[in-house]
This record gives sequence, structure tokens and C-alpha cells, in this order.
Amino acid sequence: MLMTISGHDIRVVMTTPGFGFFSMYLCEEMARQGVTAKSLATKVGCSYEHIRKITGAEVLGSPSLIKKLCEALRLSEKHAQKLVRLDQARRLGGKHFWEFLGKDPRGEPLYIMWPYLTDQQKDLLVVTVKYLAAKKQEAKQPE
Repeated sequence: MLMTISGHDIRVVMTTPGFGFFSMYLCEEMARQGVTAKSLATKVGCSYEHIRKITGAEVLGSPSLIKKLCEALRLSEKHAQKLVRLDQARRLGGKHFWEFLGKDPRGEPLYIMWPYLTDQQKDLLVVTVKYLAAKKQEAKQPE
């Protein structure tokens, strides 16, 4: 989905209810290479439904499937496995995963999606957060 905020086009990847480090990486690479879930499923020998569940972060996929996905898309298997391990830790730890890292669990979408934003989108997000913080501070000031 493409949103326009203050004249800036923002691409939002929210085709499924869930997301994770690996699913975002996979979706971004599929989009970049113009590969559909159906064609990827055929290429790696699994069902479309299974690819849909992986891209929606409903499942993570077996190590052998991750390897096939990486081969099909010419991705680093080492990097993909690292992202899968992060997702496994997130699932096991829940909000405690982020707390252990010293992060606010409510920021999870930002932590996961940040690498996929353009520099312009990152700048816009930072400016927006600064604006919201300033407005909150103004509201606290007695008149």
C-alpha cells in the first residue's frame, strides 16, 4: 500500500497481520526481484499457502526450506538464519525479548521495519516523532 503524508510517498508493507525480521526480509527481496509467492512456492517445492504463512510470519520455515528460499532468491543463508533465530527468540521471549535488549516492546514494528525504510522515510519518521514529542511537551506547559 502506498500512503502520502505531507507530500511524501510512504510504502507500507502490511498485507498480512503479522511480521518478523525474516518475513520482512523475504517480502522485501521478493518485491525487489519481482517474485510472487506462487512462483517462489513452485521454485522451492512447497505450497503457496506455506509461503504465504512464512511471509506473514505465521511460521518460520524449516532450515531446509530457508536454504531453498535463499538459493531461489540468491540471498545469504547465514543472514537469513540469523533473522530466523531473532524471530524464534521474539516468539519465545515475547515482550521480555525487547526488555532484555533494553528496548521498549511497543517499538517492535519500528525495530523490525527500520532497515527497509529509505533514508527519506527515516528522516520523515524522526521529524514526525520529534514534532509529537514537542507537542506533548507543550501540552504539559502551564499557560
